[in-house]
Amino acid sequence: MLSLILSAIVVLISFDGLKPSQVTPEIAPLFYALKQNGVDAAYMEPSFPASTFINHASLITGCTTEEHGIVSNAFIDSKEGEFRMSNDAKWQECEPLWAAASRQKIKNASYVWPMTSGDWHGIKPTYAVETPTERKKADRFFRHFDNKKEWGQILDWLKLPEEKRPQLILGYFPDVDGAGHRFGPEAPQTLNVVKKYDRQFAQFLKAAQKLPYYNEIDFVIVSDHGMALGTKPVDTDIIFDPLKVTTTTSSGTYINFYTKDAQELNATKNFLKKFPQWHVYSADAFPKHWHYNNPRSGNLVLTVDPPYYLVSQKKLPKKKTFGYHGYDPQFPEMRAFFAAWGPHFKKTNLKNIKNIDVAPTIAKILKISFQDKRSGKPINSILSN
Repeated sequence: MLSLILSAIVVLISFDGLKPSQVTPEIAPLFYALKQNGVDAAYMEPSFPASTFINHASLITGCTTEEHGIVSNAFIDSKEGEFRMSNDAKWQECEPLWAAASRQKIKNASYVWPMTSGDWHGIKPTYAVETPTERKKADRFFRHFDNKKEWGQILDWLKLPEEKRPQLILGYFPDVDGAGHRFGPEAPQTLNVVKKYDRQFAQFLKAAQKLPYYNEIDFVIVSDHGMALGTKPVDTDIIFDPLKVTTTTSSGTYINFYTKDAQELNATKNFLKKFPQWHVYSADAFPKHWHYNNPRSGNLVLTVDPPYYLVSQKKLPKKKTFGYHGYDPQFPEMRAFFAAWGPHFKKTNLKNIKNIDVAPTIAKILKISFQDKRSGKPINSILSN
């Protein structure tokens, strides 16, 4: 049978904070069934630290943290200044998949995928719905995120005539992460969000199935990280009160320290090592599996293990946070979700995959080549002949 379309289409959807353990026949029957009939990975290994911007960069570039340079949700670059959950694409030091597509005249679309605002080395997505660039507006945007509008926009992109239709579509949905932070990863309120997304995706697929070329579309569903229940607070005031070294913090689970003064660095390291509540690593001794050797990472990194989390007792938030991420990816609680199905995927059961292999796998399907090297490789074992 001749294909109804000339070119492959891949829809990549990210549900921020979705854990593999949350996808069960009772909670998310559609997601569970699609996994069983496609590529079923028990889990996907995130990059360190297991936070949102880092791992969306890894997912879309195929690069490790040290390669793409998004080392935290907040960090300091010696030339560009401070990054703090910016959606500006320029911060990525590896070519994103959508930029490689645009460069090769392959149409693509993004609905608020992190760091697709602006351009990357002068290249923009073909179509993009962006978050507001001003921080307060962006916060309001995510508090009132319109899921139905996004599903409708993705469907509209798929309905475009072939000469205008994107071959790569990126979608991002934040609500599982938000509920996980507020209530905890296994709380009924969080699981209800997973149920909501499962129902919405079912409605979206029902509408998409009316397209004459529906069976030619590949779908990849991912998350960026998992979530752990934080039960043991660690007071950061014992750090910040005596120390004056520049720091950035993110996700309440790690701190990056920046200093150019060797004496100050040694004093800081010696001071921090007095406390058993955390681990302290200097830049020349980061754990190898972190792949974290980038100037943006700072001179020292402090981390805690779940169920510990970092909090200033002097600046306690108005609402208690129960869920935390950003820990070492080796902790099972940080495992991310992955499923894929469509004409280019074969039914496969895998123990796990790495998130840096997602972009190269999609690139192989769409015949996209990157202009620079990266650690991620196509997962050939899940691709059909």
